[in-house]
Amino acid sequence: MNDNDFKRKRIEYLNNWPNVEPFEIEKKYYENVKTVKLLRKTIFIPFLLKNEEDAEYNTAISFIIDAIE
Repeated sequence: MNDNDFKRKRIEYLNNWPNVEPFEIEKKYYENVKTVKLLRKTIFIPFLLKNEEDAEYNTAISFIIDAIE
């Protein structure tokens, strides 16, 4: 698929969402998620944070969590 075809398909996809066929990369992603869920029961692995008193550390963690939410 050349660059123009991809751009056209992306616009069509956005204009017709949610009634669309997933892109190939989305299909691969969904398949990977399915495989990981079978192995681990979840696709998320918690990241343990250090308990720190440092204000800059806690501010940064707060901003990161806000951005994710």
